[in-house]
Amino acid sequence: MTKRHTNFPLPGYQYIPGQTKRPGDDMGPAHIHDCSQVNAQITAQNWFKSPAFVYALDLFNAQYWWETHEVLELIWIETGKTTNSALFIQGIIQVAAALVKNKQGNLAAALRLSDKGFKKIESHCDQNPDINIQSFKTAVIDYLSTTSDEVPQIEFTGK
Repeated sequence: MTKRHTNFPLPGYQYIPGQTKRPGDDMGPAHIHDCSQVNAQITAQNWFKSPAFVYALDLFNAQYWWETHEVLELIWIETGKTTNSALFIQGIIQVAAALVKNKQGNLAAALRLSDKGFKKIESHCDQNPDINIQSFKTAVIDYLSTTSDEVPQIEFTGK
């Protein structure tokens, strides 16, 4: 596993809709760390420094793609949904969702979502929070095209 950037706990299992139990269906402990208090301080200018964003990268790199989407969606909302920062984040959300679709066996949807996601990421790369975008894109494309068994990672140098 790659280097962790937070001490927030990882989920006990990877949620894949239709394949694993939906988090929150029981009264057990929270599936993902509660970032709501951290998110209240997020703006379009500081989101990439937030513990919630860095936790989302930890989740992504540990293959918790649905969970990544959940954490990033809160940041996307806090950054304004249509700002350049929000669109960059939405691109990462779409790539994470693409990897969930791939796990569900829907490669066509995975390819469509990853293409949409990378278009947003690349068109808003001025919002790049120290992510190696080209390496990230290559890893996802190779993984989805089955030319690589290596699970894609987001290389983050901001911490």
